Amino acid sequence: MLKKILVCSILILHSSMFASWAQSTHTGKIKQKLHKLNTLGTVLYIAAHPDDENTRLLSYFANERKYITAYLSLTRGDGGQNLIGNELGDGLGIIRTNELMAARSVDGAEQYFTRAVDFGYSKTPEESLEIWNHDSVLSDVVYIIRKLKPDIIITRFPSNGDGGHGHHTASALLAEEAFDLSNDSMVFPNHFSLAEVWQSHRLFWNVFRAKKEDLEGKDDVTFLDIGTYNRLLGISYGEMASESRSMHKSQGFGVSKQRGTQKDYLKLLKGKPFETDAFSDINTTWGRLQNGDKITSLINDVIKLFDEENPASIIPQLINIKKQIAQNINDEHWKKIKLKEVDELIYDCGGFFIEALNSAYQVSSGDSMALSVNFIHRSQEKIVLKKIHSTLLDTPVIVNTELNANEMMSKVFGAICKANVPFSNSYWLREAHNGSLFTNDDLSIRGDALNSDLPKCRIEFSINDMDFTLERNIQYKWVDPVRGELYRSLEVVAPIDIQPASNQIFIKQQDHKKIRITLQNKSSNNSGRLYLQQDLNFEITPEFYEYSFKEMDERKTFEFSIKANSISTNGFAHAFVRQGNQEYTTSISHIEYDHIPIQITQQAATIQLIKVDANMPPLQIGYIEGAGDKIPDVLTALGYNIKMITQENLSYADIKMFDVVITGIRAYNSNSKMAVYQPVLMEYVSKGGRMLVQYNTLNFLSNLITDLGPYPFSISRKRVTEEDALVLAIDSSSVLLNYPNKITPSDFEGWIQERGLYFADKYQNHYKTLFSMNDKNEDALEGSLIYTPYEKGMFIYTGLSFFRQLPAGNSGAINLFINLITPEKRKR
Repeated sequence: MLKKILVCSILILHSSMFASWAQSTHTGKIKQKLHKLNTLGTVLYIAAHPDDENTRLLSYFANERKYITAYLSLTRGDGGQNLIGNELGDGLGIIRTNELMAARSVDGAEQYFTRAVDFGYSKTPEESLEIWNHDSVLSDVVYIIRKLKPDIIITRFPSNGDGGHGHHTASALLAEEAFDLSNDSMVFPNHFSLAEVWQSHRLFWNVFRAKKEDLEGKDDVTFLDIGTYNRLLGISYGEMASESRSMHKSQGFGVSKQRGTQKDYLKLLKGKPFETDAFSDINTTWGRLQNGDKITSLINDVIKLFDEENPASIIPQLINIKKQIAQNINDEHWKKIKLKEVDELIYDCGGFFIEALNSAYQVSSGDSMALSVNFIHRSQEKIVLKKIHSTLLDTPVIVNTELNANEMMSKVFGAICKANVPFSNSYWLREAHNGSLFTNDDLSIRGDALNSDLPKCRIEFSINDMDFTLERNIQYKWVDPVRGELYRSLEVVAPIDIQPASNQIFIKQQDHKKIRITLQNKSSNNSGRLYLQQDLNFEITPEFYEYSFKEMDERKTFEFSIKANSISTNGFAHAFVRQGNQEYTTSISHIEYDHIPIQITQQAATIQLIKVDANMPPLQIGYIEGAGDKIPDVLTALGYNIKMITQENLSYADIKMFDVVITGIRAYNSNSKMAVYQPVLMEYVSKGGRMLVQYNTLNFLSNLITDLGPYPFSISRKRVTEEDALVLAIDSSSVLLNYPNKITPSDFEGWIQERGLYFADKYQNHYKTLFSMNDKNEDALEGSLIYTPYEKGMFIYTGLSFFRQLPAGNSGAINLFINLITPEKRKR
């Protein structure tokens, strides 16, 4: 977990963690917003993953040009790796989604997504679009264009494949298609209940890795100085972009701050030629709207009147602008946007602070709550707090109280949480997905970054007799003795939290295993029955347990017995409880890092049941932690004795008793102590130990801290991405393929996402290879696994994706991994 709180000088409201501080806006930011109110332009930037976006360009367009600037990422990055923890898949997607929101809070852009699931590295756009379903993702891109109505669209990658990753090229191809189709009323007509046809003026490619002489002076290329310094904000866009980029912490993308002039280039791909600028001939003033010139004049007057020492003095003029927009502007798209901007300016100028709190951070339907709304303003205007509505309550709370300047009004009220409130969960995970697309049929939230249905309070009040409505997410606030005042979102949870002790059970035929399940009470008195059911021909006893709770957060643990027989098959057991006519199935977990808000997931309480036929001689295993893999958990579940190796217990005397030492993925990239460990590890191998090194990377982002093995070899970017690619044994007589388990082609069936990545290359003759494999229409690769005797021991490097296969319960991968870590003669 990251141990330092992120502090950013221009952070705006994005995270419950920083909500109170973020509501205060300095006068430079207010003046910036006043100029933005007078600007009507929109830019949409399109790429494939979190961290693909050019934060410099986003910062420039959003703050220097003051356009609405949005980033559309096709995926949430759930197929990547994690440098800060062991979350992968959906959990990593939650982290990277929130890291993008943290980045947008710095650079001022907006964030959107399609339903595409990141399935890892893809070599071709054809594969990407086939897996995602081309038309589904294209529909999402077209919908976002129709919804946002961008004047220009920019792609991060070219469509010719120079972006490398198949997802990258696919994002460019989809952008080009969507540019042409978004104005066609015959294409995706289901959008028109919430959007309308739209034609953007131009489509550009944000050129990278090109020589200046190939760009400057070209009629189809324009450049921008994105290193400009913003005097109102007190920061340059290079600095802002670096802060934004550094939010991608799970990817290890912290960067130094860039200062000074810096050119960025846009190459026209489609649309009307331009004269000097990407926005040439595009009206980005109120003049683009009927009756808009009058609004321009009013805003210009307010800018002249703005007093940095008394921002609240322009509130009456802002209220008048709000009235004029509401009455005279017929364009509903821009009216909605600008009315919201005026409201925010009024709250900023008036020093408004409004929060909605609950006395606990979790609540279930039917529970009593102690809600409160705190409201303060620092102006001389007449402010009357009228009503408070909540999505958790059936009836509003009537207040009708005038608020004095700089006096906190706290309205506290008891309530009962109404029934049928959705459980807190990332909306894209509420329904199971197939690994290609997230399931979401609700067009109203299609493309949204985060949930729109968090528990809220809607606060009605008036300013100088004009009605306003403002929403605040309900939060829980506490004080940490080190970090001070902190917030987290209120969570609506099931009344019973079902927590299996392990999410995986490995069991041999005729063996008995115990499955422990802990129930935690999350509501008032609860009683019912706990069941564990499956249809995999395992024998589970007993049928159910009775339980009864009286205290909140009370826990009870129950133990089921499971036995495998000859017809048992791999699959899942499902734990659930019945309380009267209600059934609850969820297990609550949290993702907690200091740079993003605390995240909750409520997923089905399932236990993967894996029938193991492998031979598993007992082993003493030493493990050096890498950058977030779950293999130690799997090995423990298999019954192995594992001890984590750290600097404190790393000497030959400490590790000589291990039968094998394993390094986690990217250990040599992420663990700064590996250079210190390496001589001891090589001594261990030379004296008869076995060492298995899982994949590491070597590129402009990740350097190797030290050599990996006893003899030199390189780490390449070569990989096999087709999980069903044919695997051929180079030496079928190798002990690694025969002891303690016979490895056959069937052991490579059912792999997920990929065969492997970052294969070894340029290895000396000391090393032998074990497998040959390749993606379609590519040359065979032999560097997925190399091994060599070293004096009395054995060293193995592998890029095979065991970090994905073992947590997925792939039996063949487990068999092979056991062979790799099992010496023929074990240390005793």
